[in-house]
Amino acid sequence: MTRITRRDAARLLGGVLSLPAVGAPLMRRAFAEPQDFKIGVIASMTGPAAPFFKEYVEGFQAYAKSWNTRGGVNGRPVSLNINDDESAPAPAANAYRRVAADPDTTLAWVAGPGAGGLAIKAMASELKLPVVSGGAVDTLGIPADPYFFKIAPANRDYMKLYLTWCKERGYKKLAFVLGNDAYGQGEAQIAKEMTASLGLDIAALETFSATDSNFSSQLVRVRSSAPDIVYAAGTGAPGILIYKQYRQLGLKYPLCFMLAALTSAFFQAIGGASEADGVMTPGLLGMLGKQAPGESGKLYDQLVDALGRPASLANSLGWDIGIVTETAIKRSDVSREGIRAALDQVKDLPGINGPITFTPQNHIGQDTRGLAMLKLASGKFVPVDQA
Repeated sequence: MTRITRRDAARLLGGVLSLPAVGAPLMRRAFAEPQDFKIGVIASMTGPAAPFFKEYVEGFQAYAKSWNTRGGVNGRPVSLNINDDESAPAPAANAYRRVAADPDTTLAWVAGPGAGGLAIKAMASELKLPVVSGGAVDTLGIPADPYFFKIAPANRDYMKLYLTWCKERGYKKLAFVLGNDAYGQGEAQIAKEMTASLGLDIAALETFSATDSNFSSQLVRVRSSAPDIVYAAGTGAPGILIYKQYRQLGLKYPLCFMLAALTSAFFQAIGGASEADGVMTPGLLGMLGKQAPGESGKLYDQLVDALGRPASLANSLGWDIGIVTETAIKRSDVSREGIRAALDQVKDLPGINGPITFTPQNHIGQDTRGLAMLKLASGKFVPVDQA
């Protein structure tokens, strides 16, 4: 048996007693400062969809800032790990795998085109990291994946509002300029189904790619069809170019744009929002800003306070994702599975863009209650009947 002398004991105890001098700051941080509550953000920070979805991220950041002023998640500060999906499905899927592999990440927020969201949805039940997403593609929320939830109404809701309004206004010959992506294809299919049931005619249905820069051939064919009204889609650069070329060709038909196109980047590119006066959109209540009715207007004010400036539609959708996330976390044990289960129980939760409800069968959060036909007047969105 090895004998420990008094000198040996003093040396050993001295070493132990000296540990706090070196390790105390680390130990204080470990015990006194709570670990961040990490949310993985997968968003189109570059690529053709970036102008719209970067504004989603600004909404995320504003909500996280506000959340942290209220103490975060049980005293843990909320931090966002932002990953660029480059406006494409493969980088979106790869980013989701990365954030899901981090055991300290409990949830993901997604802001990108429908194709990227669908790539993530395909892996959600395998990787079991809950996702709350933007995007209007119906198949993001139906059929429902247990781990994938989306906020904005279905594109069927937007198109239903638009076509019903066209019928009420007496517009019978309709022209469409739609993307050939998942969202555009969905809109085309819904338009075909609904125009037939409403007794309306599709005079022209033109398509384009997100990388196109010249839309004159599509717009000339639209002009040849002599429609009563034109509906155009396209986020980012395509939307801007379609609008500019529409005006350059002197088309005078009433013009309705998909709401995702009408971002601050769009207005900057055309010389200001007032340059688009007269343009209509089946829009969300968030586009009315402080004029949004009831609870929507109050929540919009909270977003503006956190953002420090007037908010865009995409900012408000990012904020709504924050609202439903915080609510679900408060009703859960803060585990991945607990948050997922709590999201499934959200019912009529107020959001800027209308109430949010999820069921195990339907993971599309908002609906027609958050929609209205809007028109730009003096650079501001107002209900069409007030323009």
